Amino acid sequence: MLLETAVQACHRAGRILMAARAENLLTHPKQGAHDLVTEYDLRAETAIVETLLARHPDSTVTGEEGGDRGSGAIRWYVDPIDGTNNFAHGLPLFCVSIAAALDGVLVAACVYDPSRDETFTSVCGALELNGRPLPSAAPVGGPAVVLTDFPRGGSNPDERELALWAGLVRAYDVRRIGSSALALAYTAVGRGQIACNLGTRSWDVAAGAALIAAAGGRYLTPGLAAGATLHERLEAPAFLAYGPGVAHSALLEAELTRLGRLMLTSTEEVVR
Repeated sequence: MLLETAVQACHRAGRILMAARAENLLTHPKQGAHDLVTEYDLRAETAIVETLLARHPDSTVTGEEGGDRGSGAIRWYVDPIDGTNNFAHGLPLFCVSIAAALDGVLVAACVYDPSRDETFTSVCGALELNGRPLPSAAPVGGPAVVLTDFPRGGSNPDERELALWAGLVRAYDVRRIGSSALALAYTAVGRGQIACNLGTRSWDVAAGAALIAAAGGRYLTPGLAAGATLHERLEAPAFLAYGPGVAHSALLEAELTRLGRLMLTSTEEVVR
């Protein structure tokens, strides 16, 4: 039932986004990209929240645009457009991401790519693409493909971040795709072997983390203390996900742990 609701909400939002690309992004090119994305972020999230609460009124919705709403037992993590910069520029690398958690466990998830009409889902430990179970990803030869958004344009990365990027491109075949949710979904189904990023929030990663777990991979939160709650893990400033059977990288984990701790310290200083 929860998965059915998540898929319905994702598809409803996806139709809004595809209509926006056809009617506005293409016919009103002079309109400010930031205003346009904000408008359709809000439209899509409103449609999602309406769908979730109509079917499950005992819910809490954590969304990128609206923050926390409600106080129910089911917590929904909602990102109406993951990959907003891609969406604004007409690049077909964006998605809708929704996950449901109950008693501190992710129980259902959907990442929907409306440009390709691909629906990645997980429920009860089962991973599916467009409603069909997926076989285990076959091992690939050559360097592992790493999917990330790092370093982000305009983020003014310091020397430590640039050093991590240099290490990544020396050891792996790196792709910057601009969407953490798609990076995680693609890693779950074997299109990449590793996904990692810095500066993400719970709505960016919740559904993708569930897909990774359903695939038999591992979702790690470098720099976060042991014993963290699910919500704390999803709010961690860095993540590292391995597809099933992918060899772990001690160096990559150590570097992301160091940067994750630095980001946590910076956040605490701002809060003080």
